[in-house]
Amino acid sequence: MTRLTALLACLAILALACQPVPADKPAKSSGGSDPLAAADTKLFSGDYDGAETAYRKLIDGGSPLAQSHYALLLDYENRFSEAVAAADAGVSASPGSASLARLTRARDWSEDITGALDAGSRAVKSTPVDPLAHVYYSEALADSGHFDAARAELQAAEKGARDAYATAETDREWSNYYRGKGDPLEELNHLELALKAQPAFPERALELARYKYLDQKPDAAKALLTTLHKKHAADYAVSNAAADSAFLHGDAATAETLFQAALKVRPNAPAAAVGLAELDVAMKRDPAAAHDLLLASLRANPDSADVYAYLRYLDLLVLKTDPDPELNPIQPKPPAALAAQRKEAFERVNSYRASLGLPALTEVAPISEAAAAHSYFYLFNFGQPAVADTKIHTEDPTLPGAFGAAPSDRTQHFGYTGKRTAEVASHAFLPKAAVDHWVDTVFHRYPLTDPEATGAGYGQAQVGALSIQVLDIGLGDPSHQGPIVYPAPNQQNVPASFLGGEVPDPAPNARYPTGYPITVAVGSGSTLDITGAELDGPDGKPLDGYIVSPGGGQLTANEWAVLPRDPLLPAGRYTMKVAGTIDGQGFAKVWSFTATSP
Repeated sequence: MTRLTALLACLAILALACQPVPADKPAKSSGGSDPLAAADTKLFSGDYDGAETAYRKLIDGGSPLAQSHYALLLDYENRFSEAVAAADAGVSASPGSASLARLTRARDWSEDITGALDAGSRAVKSTPVDPLAHVYYSEALADSGHFDAARAELQAAEKGARDAYATAETDREWSNYYRGKGDPLEELNHLELALKAQPAFPERALELARYKYLDQKPDAAKALLTTLHKKHAADYAVSNAAADSAFLHGDAATAETLFQAALKVRPNAPAAAVGLAELDVAMKRDPAAAHDLLLASLRANPDSADVYAYLRYLDLLVLKTDPDPELNPIQPKPPAALAAQRKEAFERVNSYRASLGLPALTEVAPISEAAAAHSYFYLFNFGQPAVADTKIHTEDPTLPGAFGAAPSDRTQHFGYTGKRTAEVASHAFLPKAAVDHWVDTVFHRYPLTDPEATGAGYGQAQVGALSIQVLDIGLGDPSHQGPIVYPAPNQQNVPASFLGGEVPDPAPNARYPTGYPITVAVGSGSTLDITGAELDGPDGKPLDGYIVSPGGGQLTANEWAVLPRDPLLPAGRYTMKVAGTIDGQGFAKVWSFTATSP
């Protein structure tokens, strides 16, 4: 799993002839006369603010590796969009193993596992290989179910670790590996080893505190966070990260103390202001206090998209006031970052639809507004049973911020005239990662690949490590189109496994990870009956699987799915054969696809 999952890119490089790009060298980990190593030392000693200043100075001075190292700091501060952008820039400036390693981490922690696997594979193939390339690649492999390959990378990392950070990070990834394997004792053991190897780095204590919260030992977690704050009381980012960890686990008192401490160091800072406002709304039910806090923060930071959006929907949905009179004098129009998120989401959705020969979805403004508003409704009520599991798609009218019980009610509230809608939600951090998550499941895939989809809207919201993405889709009249199959015929690089975690569970009796889900669907005006299905492996022999029949579980009468019992073989070519009837008329379809290799 990634760093945050337990709590809830491919970049083309052109080289000119006769102008080879030199590979970057692994950075030293001690200060000395190396300015980049000195910046790293600040980070690993807990001086996050000083490290950011140092990295930015090096970036302005043209240091080719500074962007990549800065990306690591941004990861630890939950600034995932910024981290990916910095890591991408780092690879462009110096496309070697060290930069690709840090891109792997940035992609993985933003939940872009496909991008992380790609970057990690290139990182361990580039020479000289940075030891962290093995460490970060192992994480992406474990997060995608490739546990044997992850173990091999960690063994290589152990041999190559040359400093305290690499040693501690290797243990941290062994902990991640054992979490994925369901071994909590070894998970804890390696977290403690990581803290022992690098006791001055705040992230080690934060990781252990998160484990203690999940292990139902809140007093131990609080003690770790309190001790950490005392050591780093003057560092805004450390206090904010500690507060975020406490908040996510329902420790409101500790979170409030730490958010307030962060704001004393840096008054009106956006991240801490939004964090404290979220606590005021979701836990203390004091939206007026949240409003005043955010308004002061936005006045001090008028370009903050996070503060702007949170305040806008707090006014609109909870306080029931027009946000424009107070927002427009500060920020006359929504920050560009909000439009960029929607653009990324639509480009990713439409790339999948294009591979199936389906028309692109266009953005419908009222649907986007409904999706964004619903994402904030979730934040306003985080921790409430009424938004847990599948209830994430409904709104209890007694809760603050509610404006429509069902997705169709919410889109119509903002002016959409269509009658049929579908909705998917995720807890990734970037639009691309959210779309990939939806496509890589069973129930959440169908709306994105629906031939009746005509338009859509996207919204997302984030407070620290708490994130939600919502895609609402407008549907046309029932049709008899299809069949639509996924993976698509002749598709390459199909993920080998499905780790589960989808709500609801498409195969409650399965032992995860399974193989990648295979789905068939026809228009909602039709009835699908699959009477025969066979998945043949690379050797031509049929494989066992878990079948989800039309009308079974969450599937409608026009949908069918199968999950191969075991993960697919890397680089193996598979052939799917289905036969049955559509509206009583016989049909058969045979197609092949190839699984990816780590």
